[in-house]
Amino acid sequence: MITDKEYPATHSMSTSWYIVDKDGNVGVMLTDDNGPATLDYADTALHDMIINADAERKRVRLDYSEEQILEFLSPCDEVTDCVIPPDFVVKIRTSEKERFLELMENPDIRIEACISEKHGYYMIEADDYDSGKAPTFSQIQKEGIVVATFRLQPFWARVDRSENGEAIVKKDFASCPFYVYGSDYSAEHRQVRICEPRNPVRVGQMDDGLLSEVVKVPLRFSESQALQIAEFMPFRKNWSELQSCRFNYHYMELNDGSWGYILDNVDDGQPMPRMFQICGYNDMETCGFSACPFVKDVTLYVSIMDDYQWESETTAGERTDSFAARKSLIDYGINLIEPYLIIISDGILDLVSEFYPMQDGGIVVGGRSYPVIAESAIMENERRIRDIRRLPYRGKSLPKVIRRADLKD
Repeated sequence: MITDKEYPATHSMSTSWYIVDKDGNVGVMLTDDNGPATLDYADTALHDMIINADAERKRVRLDYSEEQILEFLSPCDEVTDCVIPPDFVVKIRTSEKERFLELMENPDIRIEACISEKHGYYMIEADDYDSGKAPTFSQIQKEGIVVATFRLQPFWARVDRSENGEAIVKKDFASCPFYVYGSDYSAEHRQVRICEPRNPVRVGQMDDGLLSEVVKVPLRFSESQALQIAEFMPFRKNWSELQSCRFNYHYMELNDGSWGYILDNVDDGQPMPRMFQICGYNDMETCGFSACPFVKDVTLYVSIMDDYQWESETTAGERTDSFAARKSLIDYGINLIEPYLIIISDGILDLVSEFYPMQDGGIVVGGRSYPVIAESAIMENERRIRDIRRLPYRGKSLPKVIRRADLKD
């Protein structure tokens, strides 16, 4: 399937953050709504990562060299009749800085960001942004303060996939001083390199605040056409195959090109699960989470469906095939947390009994019997479930990656 989602004109991805490789080169990771994204996720465009100004917009928080600045600018001679275009940047004579700042105090014009005080680069705009008119700019030009004018490149990018799964990179900028990586809309594949800089920003050029936000990657960007950032950080991502309130495993392409399940984040504020739930896709909204709050913080569950089809829209053979495809993951999840109780949504009780031996009111996994109840029996088992919540977690520590090849068929 070709992914061909339309994106806003200003940027292709929903969020971005800095990454640093083992050699100290700085990159930017772009991901869409589906993630993976950092835990402090915020809508941030590539544009904002390049012109990353402090709260007062007085300076950019990266100590760019002039060569790096010129990588993200394009020459601009569009200023006519005192109209300043969007994303407009001027290079001034540094000897005239005081006069320039004095004129920029006029009400018709303002500094949007100081890109480099040392090299004299400032992003400016008219106070009346819609019209762009700023007569003060004519005065700045007459006094010979401005040496050159530029515009910030548009920094629009996206990653699509062809029918055979190959990455198709589309972008509207020619160069950038960062290694830039981006994910396609499905967010299952590795993120692909969108840009390779001529003069890469180094970690020593970032201020202390930015340094505390970077994600370190134990690879070399120059050698990595693609990478899987989820292997190197806690993250958030839409939809996962093995889920609980405290953690989720997501099926994704790994850094070595194989496929597996990656742990997103362990929330220390929640207990480890004592129970396990097996449910159909459409049962997820009611599989004990909203209907039964006392199950919420102790349940881990696996959905068995690939899409939104279920019940009348799905044949018996398709339901069986879907369950069979996920049985190895269900087995792994049960062996991982060693639950005291397994909750099964009523719509797939027949599949569970078909695929698992039954013994003493439970199912046998790995030679061990685990008690089970139907989802419809949750309320009548309330006391039992509350008692289970008091028991210690008896499962194994959570691996960051579960390789698909390691799951038993």
